[in-house]
Amino acid sequence: MSKKYPLLFKDSKKTEKAERRQEALNKAEQAALMLKEKYNVEKVVLFGSVLNEDKFHLHSDVDLAVFGLKDELFFKAYAEVMNILSGFEVDLLDYKECRESFKKEIKERGVEL
Repeated sequence: MSKKYPLLFKDSKKTEKAERRQEALNKAEQAALMLKEKYNVEKVVLFGSVLNEDKFHLHSDVDLAVFGLKDELFFKAYAEVMNILSGFEVDLLDYKECRESFKKEIKERGVEL
């Protein structure tokens, strides 16, 4: 058996991971745009493993913090975000309700969409 086959498999997994990550980023952008247009939120911040190539894996979820979403619209908006990000687990957090540890991560490492 040639030693190159494990390398081909590894390269294939790396490509699959990069494509999945790009899909997550694209869908997160779409979700942010929808939240801004339809729900008039102030801003949407992407955070978590999707922002880090080394930490992202094929089963990573998409973490979004939303600012200014009315409480009574949260679950309706969440359903629409889950629809846009189909194929991914989604954590949609209302920033004002977040624990301080999440707020710190969002402020320090998050990317506004």
